[in-house]
Amino acid sequence: MRKRRLKELLGAMEYKLIGESNPLITGLAFDSRQVKPGYLYFAMKGTQVNGVQFIPEAIQKGACAIVVEEDLPWKEKEIPLIRVPLIRKALGLLSSRFYRNPTHHLSVIGITGTNGKTTTSYFLRSIFQSHGWKTALLGTIENLLGEKSLPSTHTTPSSLDIHQFACQALEEKCQALIMEASSHGLSQGRVEGVDFDGAIFTNLTGDHLDYHKTMEDYGKAKSILFEILPPHGKAILNLDDPSYHYLIQKSLSSKAFYGIQNPKAMYKATHIQISLQESRFILEGPTFRIPVHLPFIGIHNIYNSLAAAAMAHQMGIHPACIQRGLETALAVPGRLEPISNNQGIHVFVDYAHTDDALQNVLSKLAQLKKGRIITVFGCGGNRDKTKRPRMAQVASKWSDWTILTSDNPRREDPLQILKDIEEGMTTSSYEVIEDRKTAIFHALRKAKKGDIVLIAGKGHENYQEGSKGRIWFDDRVVAKEFFKKFSINHQKKKAS
Repeated sequence: MRKRRLKELLGAMEYKLIGESNPLITGLAFDSRQVKPGYLYFAMKGTQVNGVQFIPEAIQKGACAIVVEEDLPWKEKEIPLIRVPLIRKALGLLSSRFYRNPTHHLSVIGITGTNGKTTTSYFLRSIFQSHGWKTALLGTIENLLGEKSLPSTHTTPSSLDIHQFACQALEEKCQALIMEASSHGLSQGRVEGVDFDGAIFTNLTGDHLDYHKTMEDYGKAKSILFEILPPHGKAILNLDDPSYHYLIQKSLSSKAFYGIQNPKAMYKATHIQISLQESRFILEGPTFRIPVHLPFIGIHNIYNSLAAAAMAHQMGIHPACIQRGLETALAVPGRLEPISNNQGIHVFVDYAHTDDALQNVLSKLAQLKKGRIITVFGCGGNRDKTKRPRMAQVASKWSDWTILTSDNPRREDPLQILKDIEEGMTTSSYEVIEDRKTAIFHALRKAKKGDIVLIAGKGHENYQEGSKGRIWFDDRVVAKEFFKKFSINHQKKKAS
């Protein structure tokens, strides 16, 4: 069991201590339900509740010291109260100290951007493994300790969870930690105390404006990762995205650029060939030129592979390892994931839930189609409403037929969400089917040999979230269920 004396843990951090005792801290918690005897409890203010109101419960469960941000009257003589200027920052710094600064002993790479974080992290992990590094990963789909998969609850978890996970990574003999850094996570201080060695920027497009309100604030949140990157760190930026101009000014670290369109990119892809099975291109770096057969389709995945390759090369990894890592990368669940069938229909399930992501996927599929494109998508409730008509415009432009349906309506009226989407449709070649399973089955019945069916928005998710909470739902399983039923019915017809 890890144990630290309170005053040793606090160190030179700015704080005001009320109480003389110096208890032995055996754990940290910011959720009173997680408190155990000997724990240091952080009474944080959240969006719904204030942790201060749960201090009595934390003490009852055995908390031996309390951290607060606000000035409180304190009568508990045996339990010290620590007042800090910024409690989220204190949580990150003290979590790092409690777990003996684990990120100091790992090569830590953060990846931020609207789209592409997950796939880029998988590409980079594959390259690191090809180089011989056992790698940990924190991300949207899952958390990985080497080959051990653990469930993920947030793209970027709390700083306490990050440092605890980093400690586990060291215990598992990992040399590197790759983590997705969401705008929410960055703006809420969840990466406090993390010693980053590198940062990757993928792109910046409209999303999460329900939270950040403006694109300027959204961009500022993303830039935090580059502001905290130390001078010895590596910043990898997408030269084809105009936001790189802003991010350059935010980082004191060395910078390298990747891209396809901008000739000034240090890492670029040329001689690009894309099919419905793979992407081929020449990866050109400052000192190398290698062919890559990427087992993923779409120009967006070539960008993701360039970002991973640039970071790996800047960290001193040989081009041969980069090539091998990209070519042997495992499929990312729910990212243009193909659904096999014997009807000759090209079915893909993808996480695209922004207009930019949908544009990336559909525009590339349009270049490869031999039949029609049928798109099934919806928009999440209680989230950025401005992207609803924009996603509709993208679907109208690239799809031959579109089916609008529900996608995590949460506490909003599903029919109102669908009306908001409809306002952006610029063609009459669409229909509205609220029930998602019915919509998917209808799209697959409508499809003919050679057609492409894109089921967008949920990707790897295995739930549908409505007003009564979450119920199980998986686009991939639903699509497979359709083809299984079709096969059984087809066999019955032949038998009769």
